[in-house]
Amino acid sequence: MSETNTSDLTAFLDSLSDPPADDGKAVAIILAAGHGKRIKSSQSKMLHEIWAVPTVTRVARAATKGLKSDKQVIVTGIMAREVASAMGPAPQRKFVLQRQQNGTGDAARVATDALAAYQHLEDILIFPGDMGLITPAVIGRFYQEYRNSKYGMLILTGLYEGDIAENAYGRIVRVPAQDRDGQSSGSDFEDVIEIKEHKDILALNDNQVYEVSYRGRIYGFTRQKLLEIREYNTGVYALKYDYLKKHIANISSDNAQGEYYITDLLLLFHEDQLNIGASVVTDNSTVIGFNNKSVLKEMQTIARERIWQQIKDIIYIDDKNDFFLAEEVVEQILQLDQKYRALDIRIGKGAWIGGGTRIRRGVQIGTGAVLSGKIVLGEGIEVGRNACLQSGARGEIHIGEKSQIGSNCQIEGSVAIGADCRFEKGVIVRGTAEHKTEIGNGVILSGFTRIVDCRVADRFRVDDSVLLNRNLQADVAPEASARRVSNVCPAPEGNQFITQR
Repeated sequence: MSETNTSDLTAFLDSLSDPPADDGKAVAIILAAGHGKRIKSSQSKMLHEIWAVPTVTRVARAATKGLKSDKQVIVTGIMAREVASAMGPAPQRKFVLQRQQNGTGDAARVATDALAAYQHLEDILIFPGDMGLITPAVIGRFYQEYRNSKYGMLILTGLYEGDIAENAYGRIVRVPAQDRDGQSSGSDFEDVIEIKEHKDILALNDNQVYEVSYRGRIYGFTRQKLLEIREYNTGVYALKYDYLKKHIANISSDNAQGEYYITDLLLLFHEDQLNIGASVVTDNSTVIGFNNKSVLKEMQTIARERIWQQIKDIIYIDDKNDFFLAEEVVEQILQLDQKYRALDIRIGKGAWIGGGTRIRRGVQIGTGAVLSGKIVLGEGIEVGRNACLQSGARGEIHIGEKSQIGSNCQIEGSVAIGADCRFEKGVIVRGTAEHKTEIGNGVILSGFTRIVDCRVADRFRVDDSVLLNRNLQADVAPEASARRVSNVCPAPEGNQFITQR
């Protein structure tokens, strides 16, 4: 990264930043600088989506809710511009640049430098940007435990449940019952000594005893004993800002990776007589991070299961393993469930309903249908198999109650559809922000019909017609039975280029 490019990139990050206020509330540092080599993707690891939301955005949202503080420092690095653009600006969110990826310790140093002038800041919480399933509840409980403790640092940990040969996490090394000389460890028993990275454990010889000093005693661990430790570091930490600022510059890169680890702070904290605690999470799925596609897929499955558990007894979902409902839509459903005795909503297999959709009672979404963008549905609407409703960035789609959108129909852009309409299979309706398409109540569209930038009055039937920037007026056909338009096509163009074969 050249100096010129770095300057331009820093200026861009600053343009999206709103530095957190120095009012004493907790600040979340979110580490989003890594690319993730093992994910084997040209896209930043941080922008891979879990349930249609970039993982780093999920972490940021959970931190805001869990800490009840929107103060954040996002550490970017590889593809910094793309990561910052995807997350976007937010109140009291500051983006900073880690110029070289020298490990989590160096990333924390970059974030700490950005907070160097703060006088009232007390608590820092550090999160990996790929932990997209972490919840506000987990963060809230963890932070409260830290606040109620006397620890200088609290580490969120998990318990590995699989084959230890596949456990690549850093191990939480606690004080054993006896020291190297066979003396009881006394009140130090099970204190956290350090976090030993997996690669550093593998670098030890099989017959080598790894020795570490803690409060004047020496404790020894074989390579195998370290590998068998199941408590692992999740990469989430709570610590005092003053302690972090004091010690972050003193960590070293003397490890198998030649990088600066946040975990090396533990030794420095011990030397400063600061207590360190570990809090074991009750649900390991909330602290999964991913380095490859298979784990990312597993996280998607967990996210879907969470949604399913929330709404499985409220609405009908044809296939619990093949559907998408944005979390905003799920929240709407839960609110409707509090208001009405029955919702009678049905979601077909493979249906995809995005966050801009406003859903109502009696809505039926067919197999494979897609609803994307800003879409407002009335009660009792039916959307057929493989229908596609997409408003686009500037559009908005409104559909009145009891209307039917047939299979393979396409509704795009800015469109307003009245009540009791029926669009038969394959109909296409489009509108633009400048020329909104408006369709009245009781309108039937059938056959090879295309409606673009038009206004159609109530109770018309349009068959096999292409209408571009036209109006169908009610007063030209006062009798409802006579309001029929059929086989209308625009004048052809380019006939001079057509010849008989």
